[in-house]
Amino acid sequence: MKKIYLSILFVLTFSQIFSQNNRWDSIFTINNSADDTIFATSANGNNIFIGGSFDTVANIAASNVAYYNGTTWDSMGTGVNGNVYAIVANGSSAFVGGNFTLAGGLTATNLAIWNGTVWSVIGTGCNGTIRALESHNQYLYVGGDFTTIGGISANHIARYDGTIWEALGTGTDSSVFAINYGNTLTVGGNFTYAGGVLCNNIANWDGSNWSALADGFDGPVYSIDGISGLGAPIIAAGNFLNSGSTLVRYISLWNGSSWTTTLGGTNGIVYSIKLVGTSIFATGNFTTAGSQNVNNIAQWDGSNWLTLGDGLNNTGYCINNNYYDIICGGIFTTAGLNQSYYFGRYYSPPVISQQSTSMFKCEGENVSIFVSSYSGLPLTFQWEKDGTPIGTNNDSILINSVTTADSGVYICTVTNSIGSTVSLPITLTVNQPPLYSVVPSSIFCAGLNDSISPALSGSLPISYQWYKNAILIPGETNENLNFLPAALSDSGNYYCIAQNMCGADTTNIIKVSVFSLPNVTFSGLQNVYCENAISDTLIGIPSGGIFTGNGITDSIFTPDGFSNEQIITYAYTDINGCTNSFNDTTFINSLPYVSFTGLNPNYCFNAPNDTLSVNILGGVFSGAGLTDSIFSPSVAGAGNHFVYYAYTDLNGCVNTVSQTTFIYSPTIFTYFALDTTFCDGDADYTFSPYPSGGVFSGTIIADSTFSPQIAGLGNHNVFYTYSDTYGCLNIDTITMSVHAIPVVQITNLNTFYCQNETSVTLTGNPSGGTFTGNGIFNNILNPSLLAIDTFDVYYDYTDVYGCYSSDTASYSILAVADVYFTGLSNFYCPYDNSDTLTGNPSGGTFSGQGISGDIFSPAIAGSGSFYVSYFYNNLNGCISSDSSNVTVATLPNVQLPQDTTTCSGDSVIINSTGDIGIYLWSNLDTTLSIVVAPIVTTNYSVTVFDATCHNSDTITINVNPKPDINLGQDTSACLPFNLDAGSGYTSYLWSDGTTNSSITVNSEGGYMLTVTNSFSCSITDSVYVNANPVPTFNLGSDINMQTTQTIIVGASSSFSSYLWNTGSIQNFIVISGDTVGFGVHNYWLTVFNDYGCTYTDTIVVNVTSVGISDISKTENILIYPNPVQDNLFVKLPENFSEPVIVTIYNEKGKEMFKSDKHIANEIKIDFMQYAKGIYFVAIESNNKKEINKIIKN
Repeated sequence: MKKIYLSILFVLTFSQIFSQNNRWDSIFTINNSADDTIFATSANGNNIFIGGSFDTVANIAASNVAYYNGTTWDSMGTGVNGNVYAIVANGSSAFVGGNFTLAGGLTATNLAIWNGTVWSVIGTGCNGTIRALESHNQYLYVGGDFTTIGGISANHIARYDGTIWEALGTGTDSSVFAINYGNTLTVGGNFTYAGGVLCNNIANWDGSNWSALADGFDGPVYSIDGISGLGAPIIAAGNFLNSGSTLVRYISLWNGSSWTTTLGGTNGIVYSIKLVGTSIFATGNFTTAGSQNVNNIAQWDGSNWLTLGDGLNNTGYCINNNYYDIICGGIFTTAGLNQSYYFGRYYSPPVISQQSTSMFKCEGENVSIFVSSYSGLPLTFQWEKDGTPIGTNNDSILINSVTTADSGVYICTVTNSIGSTVSLPITLTVNQPPLYSVVPSSIFCAGLNDSISPALSGSLPISYQWYKNAILIPGETNENLNFLPAALSDSGNYYCIAQNMCGADTTNIIKVSVFSLPNVTFSGLQNVYCENAISDTLIGIPSGGIFTGNGITDSIFTPDGFSNEQIITYAYTDINGCTNSFNDTTFINSLPYVSFTGLNPNYCFNAPNDTLSVNILGGVFSGAGLTDSIFSPSVAGAGNHFVYYAYTDLNGCVNTVSQTTFIYSPTIFTYFALDTTFCDGDADYTFSPYPSGGVFSGTIIADSTFSPQIAGLGNHNVFYTYSDTYGCLNIDTITMSVHAIPVVQITNLNTFYCQNETSVTLTGNPSGGTFTGNGIFNNILNPSLLAIDTFDVYYDYTDVYGCYSSDTASYSILAVADVYFTGLSNFYCPYDNSDTLTGNPSGGTFSGQGISGDIFSPAIAGSGSFYVSYFYNNLNGCISSDSSNVTVATLPNVQLPQDTTTCSGDSVIINSTGDIGIYLWSNLDTTLSIVVAPIVTTNYSVTVFDATCHNSDTITINVNPKPDINLGQDTSACLPFNLDAGSGYTSYLWSDGTTNSSITVNSEGGYMLTVTNSFSCSITDSVYVNANPVPTFNLGSDINMQTTQTIIVGASSSFSSYLWNTGSIQNFIVISGDTVGFGVHNYWLTVFNDYGCTYTDTIVVNVTSVGISDISKTENILIYPNPVQDNLFVKLPENFSEPVIVTIYNEKGKEMFKSDKHIANEIKIDFMQYAKGIYFVAIESNNKKEINKIIKN
């Protein structure tokens, strides 16, 4: 994806970048770059991709493509088999186009993708060389010499969305060399027409149509950059001189309507351009740009062309940017004054892309001031506050809990080895929040001027707002609150909120009290009272005052005893000594005079009503027995009663008068031995009343005698009249009833009964009477108790009124035959044989459960206890029978489980359930449960015997085969070791939880495997694996060395055999820097012990022109022999005069030997005392140190 860097906030333009040769990177020497021409570059982050016509990069096989990760070069797999002319990078991936047929060994016709690890192809590629690639949004735009791509027709230009290829109209009539996507797509090349429109080597595609950009150019366009339509330019470069009639010389700027001479042109072909910020970078084959002498590369700063030091010593074919650094490729071998083979990098001074702006902060806040900067070289930072350096070397300053002392102007100077850039000033202003002192409460008097004046500190400006009773006071936004003058309505709770940018503070609640005369009133006094009204409690407001006036006791007003108008006064004094009073009046009305007549002092309970008369009509009578003014003694009832008359006058005053009267109770009568119910024909009855002395009347024959016979059937009233001592007449009514004699009949008695018949419950009409006679008890006739004869039955009945009647009937008892039967046993099991029964006399019938004719079958009868009977009918028609109890036992219950399936040889528990008894299995076992382990399908049965019978059940156990598994004998092996059980099983379960057919054994121990076949049968086997010892060694830390150095790398000689990746089978190898050459080299060694176990270690050797020590090898310090057996010698050069210390370390870093300072040219060290292995010799001189690896055999 192409990246265009624009100035965003504080991007410093490249007019501040000065051209110096030391800005050219010096690392891309002949051994650290491509070995031939580079046609394309692309960068994304730290990844730089190159493509061209080369075989190696940094002495690594690369095949025309490679990438640089910011530290080292690396190949992209096996590369491609032809030239690469275009690359678009995306992270660690890249689209690559050119003239090739293979990418990483895959068929890829001119276009391929590298994903950072492997190559892949895009469809079928294209039929001509790809010259240009551009990525925008989801599309990859491709241009070149082709007419088909991805299986579609596309004339020299197409795009790909990751799935589908699409032509851009009818394309161009010849090759496309350059693609740029600004707001729209612009392409350049060696064509005349685009989409049928005359364009002359450059054209614009708006998504639907092609269009020309003025007159185009008279030669091919190789490079385009810029963003159309955003005020930024479009720049075109190539091998052209003119645009129409305008001489532009190889490079031109589009002004929106025509190609201009603004850039002044060059004196040779421009192959590639790049817009970075506001600068244009160009490379090609030219020596002047405008009027500036340059060498094949130049920078336009917006006004003039500038050199990039001494430039390039040969043609540049491509130019790009890696952030703000410029990268280029071509056929040059120097850049500036440095060797730079085919690839160059031109460093930028630090670029500050973003920084903090000036800020206002409040005390106590945390503040971070920063700059964001880019540089391809190491950076340092120097911050200043108010011109004084601050001791920090970071890209940010963090100030915790700022104070006003931190206010000031901050700048940062960012420096790399190229130059410095200074940030814009950042002003930090620290403010204090407002803070109030405590304000006391205020007491004001109405009508006087006053104010509230709080004390306040804090940073200006400060705004104020006063509140009363938590409600904002409009317009009160001054520091003080004035009362001009104070009014009663000003009383309340006040506070003020002061606020600035750092916060707010609120005064304490300020209570303001404005006093005047208290507002006094009272309630509870009515306007009018009647003389007899109840007292009222008066309520003074505020409470605590004093009531005065007629009828007042404290706060109680009583009207009784007063009349006409009365004045009541309430006086109150508040806590401020202010007194006020309130008067109210009331009027007291006199009561009306009320009386009534017509009520007697005594009444009989049944006396007639009286009408009462009043002196003033319109009142209301009340009391028992009153309806309006009518008094009814019978309604009032016996006892003493009050009668009230209440009258309400026009003033609403009520007066009430009352009188009393007594009503005598009625006489209560009783009668001795009173009988009121009689039967027809009963004797006469004489009444005996109390109190006596009264007179009887009604249905009687004489005085107090009642005759049922004379009265006849039905109800008859008799009246008793009596006058009490108060002269009150009392009458009692007695009802006498005469009932008819009942008609009785026996209803269900037969004429004949057999002697063996069951008892008969006799019934009569009406029911409820009593039967008597031979063989009858409780109205039940039992024929079996009687002899053969004729008998009488009597039925006696008395109705509910005590009236009696009876009935009589007779019956005969008939003889029956003597019957019995034989052949039936008392007890059977259900499986017993049937028995034949014999009845006597013969000719009768058998019945009962299990009976068929005269046959009894226990199996048919079923389990239980029941009766078998024999019935015989004699000549009298009387049936005789005999019965015998028989029991058919219940078989003991026994039950086995359902048939089941098991694996061969597995134990199966068969549990029987059933009744208590003796159990006998088919295998002669006698327990309730048996354990079996069949190897074939087998039937098992059990029989249970109780005290009388027995029963059985059977189960079938189906047997499936088990799998066979053998892990072999316990073994010894080198770890890791593969333990394989083979195939053919449904599932596997190892003791470590693994479910594969094999496991990797990484530690010594026992391993168990359970396998299961298709029948779900399992078997387990185990094996113990003894671990053979594994050899270990360490080749040591990775090494940096010079081409002039030779080192020895190896392991001890205690192992059985050795194998290096170089093919050597010695325990060490000798690495010579001048033999292996520049670059990173990997060496690995595999050692074998006597058990055949192996161990491998790897070491990385980086051969550079800078050694790992600060003591130059030109001083010829020699350490020999290596490997060593007895004595080791360190030989210094003849002219070496500095003191030297020699220290010996083993491979674990333990110090084994350290010499005193030596000045002699040769130092001898005894190595006989040390064990075989790897050692390190450190040689130190004047803070310089060199370390060499030594092997002791």
